[in-house]
Amino acid sequence: MSSVSLPLLLNGATLGAAYALAALGFVLALNAVAAVNFAHGDLVMAGGMLAVALAAAFPVDLPGIVWLPLAALGAAGLGALTGLAAYLPLRRKPPTAVFVSTIAVGVGLQNAALLLMGPEPRAVPPLFSQATQPFAIIIVAGLAVAATAALLARTQFGRRLRAAAQDQIGRASCRERV
Repeated sequence: MSSVSLPLLLNGATLGAAYALAALGFVLALNAVAAVNFAHGDLVMAGGMLAVALAAAFPVDLPGIVWLPLAALGAAGLGALTGLAAYLPLRRKPPTAVFVSTIAVGVGLQNAALLLMGPEPRAVPPLFSQATQPFAIIIVAGLAVAATAALLARTQFGRRLRAAAQDQIGRASCRERV
């Protein structure tokens, strides 16, 4: 391998790991509500921007591993708020209404990020150090995918989630809460 191939391979694997996490969330949301969430990528971006804002708000130079759980909680809260405000009121409406709502949420998040953060690229502090950042991303993504697979395949909760996603009418008739 040439001296250029190894860094390119590592960068590709790192970007692929980040895409795998975004795709995992997209598929989970698609299976849960049977509708495409066009704002999913924008919610991922909002979580990243939240991590940047948290790191900038505190003058202490802490590694990204400190900001990651806080940003994840904030992004989860934003996702829940978005679901309550933009998607839940449309649950008995035609799918087109949900699609339009997800597009509107995405555009709103993009414009809010541009207004609040500006057009310049931003970066969060590395998880541990700059040298280990690609490996940390790949490992964290692998652990998250493996944990999600184990949750869905090996727990009663996961089986209930999968059953509810497959047959929502049957779930409702059995009064199963998921």
